[in-house]
Amino acid sequence: MDQAALSLYNYLIFVEWTAVHRAPHHILTLSPDRRSRSTKFRPKTLKVFVSILVIPILCLLSCILFCSSGTNDRPRAGWKMGLVSSKKSPEELEATLTKATEVASSSSVVVFSKTYCGYCKRVKQLLTQIGASYTVMELDRENDGSDIQSALAEWTGQRTVPNVFIGGKHIGGCDTVTGMHQGGKLMPLLKDAGAVVGSST
Repeated sequence: MDQAALSLYNYLIFVEWTAVHRAPHHILTLSPDRRSRSTKFRPKTLKVFVSILVIPILCLLSCILFCSSGTNDRPRAGWKMGLVSSKKSPEELEATLTKATEVASSSSVVVFSKTYCGYCKRVKQLLTQIGASYTVMELDRENDGSDIQSALAEWTGQRTVPNVFIGGKHIGGCDTVTGMHQGGKLMPLLKDAGAVVGSST
């Protein structure tokens, strides 16, 4: 928020506080006293009226000021991943996609993962338990990890990790891999890809 917007915001806060707390006792209320035909002045009614009418308007103006004043600031950290692809040239995007496909087919089993992801750990533990050899790319440790993840999403339709490939073919995430294992379909696929040799559990 720039200095002008901040000053105006503080002024609006001051106006609202003054209207509620410093209002004179002779402000007219909307309801007359039944005991008299003259209108009764009730400052408490004014406070309720101001709270209902002024405060929502103040909040709305504050939101408008905050949003408009932030347009010239640096992008927030949360926007970085969504903007990273739009800033790249078509050649760079194609190169990233090529890298992702090459990594996916570089080994019999490839797991695109992140070190802190619990679902990724489950898949890696399962593959280790059944004796499968596999290659892991930890996207959070790669300089272009977010670009590779975006390329994988464009290629496979899956944005999340783990993103598993067996024999160069896209399999899916944690639920898919564990479901295939429970259904007895994972081991034959691993053997066909040459990731498992001999018997396993």
